[in-house]
Amino acid sequence: MEKKIIKLHEGLVADTMPETFVELQDGKGGFVYNFGVETVTEEVTVEPEEEGDEPRTETVTKYRHNSLVMAAPKTQNNIIETLLTEKYPGHVEQKLFNDYQAAKEKVLPTSAKDGYLAFLADRKAIKEMVEADCTSFGIPNTL
Repeated sequence: MEKKIIKLHEGLVADTMPETFVELQDGKGGFVYNFGVETVTEEVTVEPEEEGDEPRTETVTKYRHNSLVMAAPKTQNNIIETLLTEKYPGHVEQKLFNDYQAAKEKVLPTSAKDGYLAFLADRKAIKEMVEADCTSFGIPNTL
């Protein structure tokens, strides 16, 4: 079985707005899904080009985002499953769920439920984000 291309990069910064989907030239249908784009502006000092000029301040716009590099198929379900697995490997999700159950049974403090509830909220947000992006680009649920 061929290994899938899967890599999650968080907190990347680009000078230009990243495209949501970028095809890889791997000959196997690999692609990049860029998501969570935030516009960031910052003030930078520009050194003078000519002697005697004063340095000046300019506002620069950058784009902070996350990227998921993955293999085909490019479907909503594959992207959602891959992104969730990368962010929450099985052992992490299982621990959160176990803590939640232990809190329900009063073995752990009630606050132990918080991690799993946060996971569920993040999972819902991820699904909604991917579904919206895929719908905008005509990417199907499944093949």
